[in-house]
Amino acid sequence: MPQQTDEVIFSHEFSFMEKWLVFLATFITACSFLSVVVVLWKKHKGRGMDIVLVKISALCFLVYRASIAFHLTADRARDYVFLPVDSWHKLANVFMLIEYCSLIIYLARISKELQGYVFALGICIIIVLQEKDSFSYQYALVPLIFNNLVLICSSALYDKPGSFNPSMVLYGAFWYMVSCVGFLLTFSEKLDYYFLFDDLFEVSTAFSMFYSWQSFIVSEEADKPADTMSLKDVPFVLFEMFRESRDAIIAWRNDVRELV
Repeated sequence: MPQQTDEVIFSHEFSFMEKWLVFLATFITACSFLSVVVVLWKKHKGRGMDIVLVKISALCFLVYRASIAFHLTADRARDYVFLPVDSWHKLANVFMLIEYCSLIIYLARISKELQGYVFALGICIIIVLQEKDSFSYQYALVPLIFNNLVLICSSALYDKPGSFNPSMVLYGAFWYMVSCVGFLLTFSEKLDYYFLFDDLFEVSTAFSMFYSWQSFIVSEEADKPADTMSLKDVPFVLFEMFRESRDAIIAWRNDVRELV
């Protein structure tokens, strides 16, 4: 994991070809979070906040990684991408950790009266610790530990309906474990010189969230499979989402013209 300095975040300089290869890998990694956006749009119509959090986190990650790939100093980063490089890193962490907190609250199935308190407490912990140091792993682990404790305590204290989709839970857990391995390997500058393990961590996190958001989607009929999505469905649903968004914009424009 690159360390924060006064001038640059990443001390190694890439060649011209390496810069663009790293940027291409970064772009592909950021696009993996479209799978989360798609499943939220298709299966959770009331989760607009989560969609925005995932999008803005992926955007911050893309700007951060592009900045260090092209070796921007703090001053140049302000000129080209508005904020210092470490600020983009901090924002990417904050938005993604908040989204993960929202996911855990969904999985925990705690009462609506408690959801606001738990979510607000989680956000406070995330912001304070990331403001302390967004590059130290312990300040990212504490919010994750808090989230997992919420999930464990909720499972122990509250009765849950038998509505888990075992396959989605299994896939989500598998990709979560892969993300943990990738996360640990990102702290070796020698092993992660080209951010491959960081990419592994980000992509597996996206896939874990993709399946975890479908943990409670089951079929009410015994002989009917659950109406869930797989990763191969993402491009088709993404196209459907763009088409419906376009139609909605056209309809809104026509309504405005009629009013005028």
